[in-house]
Amino acid sequence: MRRLIVRQPALGTQVVESSSGKPQLVRLRYIDVEQAIEGPFTSPLEEVFIHYLTRPFNVEVNRPLWRLGFCKDGTVVFVFHHAIGDGQSSISF
Repeated sequence: MRRLIVRQPALGTQVVESSSGKPQLVRLRYIDVEQAIEGPFTSPLEEVFIHYLTRPFNVEVNRPLWRLGFCKDGTVVFVFHHAIGDGQSSISF
């Protein structure tokens, strides 16, 4: 995972407000992977999606702009903030 984050800088960034008042992406000093990864989930997949898609990203903390979840059936859920990808340009794990 570390090599992927190093190769894909967007996975290691967060949004901060600059002195001009405009938000900008900055590199995280470190990533606590345990705070970004959840699971294993035993809920139905629809409930897992609702869990992820109804929680906004808190950009005021030192966390990456993505979340990774695992379900007991082997499904992996990767959710990311629109500031680091648009669904077609994103890199995933």
